[in-house]
Order: sequence, then C-alpha cells, then structure tokens
Amino acid sequence: MKILLLYPPQAQPFMVHPALPLLASVLRGGGHEVRVLDLNLGAYEYFLSVDMLKRAGVPDFVAEQIEDIKSRLRSGRDFFEPDDYYGAVDTLDKCLSFVCGLYGNIDWSLKNFLIPYSPFSSEDIYRASADKKVNPFVEYFETRMDEIKEFNPELIGISTAWTSQIIPAFTLARTLKRHLPEVHVTMGGSMISHLEDFLVYKRNLYKFVDSFMVYDGEEGIAKLADCLGSGGSLADVPGLVYPEKKKIKANPPSVRVSLDTLPVPDYSDLPLDKYYSPQVYLPVAASRGCYWGKCTFCTHHLSGTNYRAESAERIFSEMNTLFEKYGCKNFYFTDDAMPPAVAKNLAVLISEGGKLYRWAAEFRAEKMMDGEYFKTLFEGGCRMALFGMESGSNNTLGGMNKGWEVSTLQEAVRHCDEAGIITWLFFMLGFPGETRMDALATFRFILSEREHINMVAGGTFVLTRNSEIYRNPEKFGVEILQPEKERDMPITFPYKVKEGIQKEEAEKLLNGLKAEPGIQKFLFPFVAETHTLFLEKNFFRKIHEIR
Repeated sequence: MKILLLYPPQAQPFMVHPALPLLASVLRGGGHEVRVLDLNLGAYEYFLSVDMLKRAGVPDFVAEQIEDIKSRLRSGRDFFEPDDYYGAVDTLDKCLSFVCGLYGNIDWSLKNFLIPYSPFSSEDIYRASADKKVNPFVEYFETRMDEIKEFNPELIGISTAWTSQIIPAFTLARTLKRHLPEVHVTMGGSMISHLEDFLVYKRNLYKFVDSFMVYDGEEGIAKLADCLGSGGSLADVPGLVYPEKKKIKANPPSVRVSLDTLPVPDYSDLPLDKYYSPQVYLPVAASRGCYWGKCTFCTHHLSGTNYRAESAERIFSEMNTLFEKYGCKNFYFTDDAMPPAVAKNLAVLISEGGKLYRWAAEFRAEKMMDGEYFKTLFEGGCRMALFGMESGSNNTLGGMNKGWEVSTLQEAVRHCDEAGIITWLFFMLGFPGETRMDALATFRFILSEREHINMVAGGTFVLTRNSEIYRNPEKFGVEILQPEKERDMPITFPYKVKEGIQKEEAEKLLNGLKAEPGIQKFLFPFVAETHTLFLEKNFFRKIHEIR
C-alpha cells in the first residue's frame, strides 16, 4: 500500500519531530511504500521566501537577505555572538509579522500560531479550515496538492503534536478530501490523544477525517494499512476511533511493552539540512510516559499508556545508526523526564565508545545526582539539562507532589553547572494555595543560585483537564469555572482559588520578576531548546555582561 505521512504547521522549525519517521520505519518494515512530508518546515520556507516577503511588504533589502539569515541558524557560525544570534531570530519573527498582515488578525511566529478561532471548538475548527482570509495554510496546502496527488496515496496519516497544529491539521485534512475524496485520512499524535474523550461524540470532526488514532500508533497504523488493503475490519485496529453507521466506535489502544523492539526512525525523506538549527540534529526517546508520574498539575503521565523505558544499550545503538546514516552527532531527548540511571549508563557507553556525541535532556532533580553523576554525563556528551524547578518553596512543592525539596534541586543544579553542563530551569507562579511569600521564594532561589543557572523560563499555573487538581478540585481549594460556551472541547479551564494568590496576581508577580535586574539576565527573549546545545557557557557570560 502507498502511504503518505504528513506533519502539519505550526510547530517550531528547529528540529524534525520523531513520530512520522518512526511510523515510516515500521510501515516500510511491513512492505508498504511510504513517503513523509514535513509541511511545517515547508510552510516556513514558503512564507519566509523572497517573493512572499516582498508581497507582504517587507523592505526589499531585508527580503533579499532572508536566505542568508536562515543560513546563520543552520550553520551556527554566529552562535557564540549573542547579538548576531538574536538578530537572526528577531528578523525572522519580524518577517513573519509582515506575513500576518496579509491575513488580518493572526499571530504567527517561530514559537506559536494564533488566529481568531479556537482550536478547542469543533465549530471553530470547521469554519477556520476554510477561511482563507485569516488562515494562511488554506493557500499553502493548495500549493502542495500536485506533489501529493502525484504520489497517489491510498492512506494518509496526519500527526498532530501541539495545540497550534490543530486548526492547520484539519485545514490540511479538508484540502486533502477535496482533492482526494476516496483516500482514507487518519489523524493521530499526542494532541489527538488529549482530545480522545471528545472524539466519540463530535461527529462534525469526521466531515473530512475518516478516523483518529490515539496513543501509541505503531501497531495501529500498520494494522490500519493492512485492513484497508485487504478489506479487513476496522474493529481490529488498536487505538482507532471511527464512525460506523450512526455510531462512533473507539477501539482499545495497544501498548508496546518493550521499546527496545522498535525500529530506528527513518529520516531519509526529510531535508535535515533545512531545519533552522546547526548541523544535523535529531530527537531520541529513552522512555514513554513519566517515571515519577505523580505531579498534581501534570497530565503527561495520563496518556493512557504505562511508563516504559529503553535500555541504554538500545539507545546507544540507535544513536550510532543515526550517525552512520545521517552524520548526526547532536541529539535531543524528548522524554518527559530522562530516566537518571539510563542517562548515566548511556553516558558511559558514549564515553567508552569514543563517540563525540552531544545531547540535551529534561531531568527531574534526584538526590543521587551528585558531582560524580554529572561529571559522568558531561564526559558522555551531555551539554544541557532542563529542570522542572516549578517553585522555590517547599510548601508549594509539597502541594505539587514533586517528590523532592528545594535543597535537592539546589544540589543538582550546582553539580550540573560545575560539570560544565548548561542549566535551564522552568518554574510557575500561582499554584493553588501558593502565597505571595511562596512565590517570592522562587525569586530568592534564582537569585541565590544565579552563578549556577544559565537560563530560567516561567509562567503561571494552568488548570489542565484530567490532572489530579482537575479531578479533585476541593482538595486543592480550587473552583473550576466554565469555559466559553463555544469551547466544546476544552483542555484547560479558568478557575479561582480559595486561598493564596489568584491568577491575576501571579501574572503581576511574573511581570515583576521579569523586571528584576538580578533575574532579568536569565530571561532571554528567545532561545530554542535545540539551539542551546550549540552554545558554550561563554555565550551566557557575554549576555550577562551585555545586560
């Protein structure tokens, strides 16, 4: 069977997403003919072109430099100079703002995509998918149809990982159905899995999507291809949600117990040199789910599948294969939290194997993360560690059920920095029950550890559907408010707290934090996680001196 796998806008154009290359590898192993297209990267290339920018009113002398500006991010030759790096990123974002002017009230940047329609309203999704006045992708997808029709697919899969992709994904599906009405279009990805409960009664979502696939998709997509090719029953396809007569049926998902049996993702269809990051840079996963899985605000571990981890040996083998095939020496681990023992064992394998790999990962702070631990990670290629700090208050951390105290994070960050690894901390303000003093403790922690922190990024608490707080609001002193009536597929909810600071005050505190001279130098206007792997510690010293 001929299968086309599509990754729609809008996601950051800095690194390929691993979902479709993995599915391609699985399907090719089953004898299918597969093609993968990254329409997200293609959209950036289409709109950030000389002709399009001139059409949008960008001055000619800027438009004619656009390829050189993109090449700076691809080559990394200026990454040691903060002004040059930020200048390139800022110019691309400003060019996109000119493009936005062609479509009215929209906001499209390297980080996000917003139009005056809600991705959590089934009616808005339907209307937006045909609104060429404000939806730039109606035009863009039409330009790709000849290429798609030439391939003549029998099954098309669309992967939707982020909120900003929802409306573009349905726009793509609508365009496909207009040109190829007989082809089965299925849509999956983590964002679709978050919408699983809604899919069984939102019949308007099936106007141009034949089926949805939730959670692990490797077995499901292969089974779907076999069923469509042989006339089998869709009831046998794991994780498939699909209409049948007057009902919408939802098949139980499959769970691949051993990740070590997965094939290496196949990136051969993708222009790896065109992503807006230096060198070849590929994602790797050491696990699925979260090994902690207890944070009260989080839903990453509620994906319907159990936590599973690959062995360090299997990960090392995959990295070696990706190096041999694509010359890749730079890797980003996509785990919710990198399993600490796997990370250490992998680092030893890389070091003892004499491999010059560099990698970055997100970590939970753990007591076992001492100086020797991070020294081993650095020697094995780790160059950046992202920590979910969340708060500098033990009271708040307790309510979050983070499983550690501030001192644990403090020690981990210090040891990590001393080993030469870039540290990036994420925090939130306004967690239910958090007092002003608790919030200020976060400020104090950042200030007290400023010598060991390279970057911080903060936001305010978001009440997410199916989190523990959502399921037990009384326990956390939360009053859940109803979202706007038109949002019939809400994932986040407005709320009030009975004690502590309200969301509005948390936002004011966050703005105050951004104005604090001692902290401001850590709050950069934009740095993609992928780019930090190519920055030396000296980069941050230069920025601190500039500020």
